Amino acid sequence: MDWRRLTQPVLYDNLRRFAAVGGLLALGDDYGGVPDMTIGMPMAEIAHWVAAGLTPLQIIEAATRGSATAAGIADEVGTLDG
Repeated sequence: MDWRRLTQPVLYDNLRRFAAVGGLLALGDDYGGVPDMTIGMPMAEIAHWVAAGLTPLQIIEAATRGSATAAGIADEVGTLDG
């Protein structure tokens, strides 16, 4: 059995449920923490989030406000003030 084929539906469901209850979503490349992870926009992760059913706005907020909050710098970056 292919591990990804078996676990992917569960992972997607967990992501949807976490987002639905207001969990902090942060999108990033985990630079330095994941071997062989390319620096930059994590397009593969974004594709998984889209496949899981997250909206474009949820993904944008995760990549900006959520990531800044997770990194402890939300008072400096992550949102635009109008």
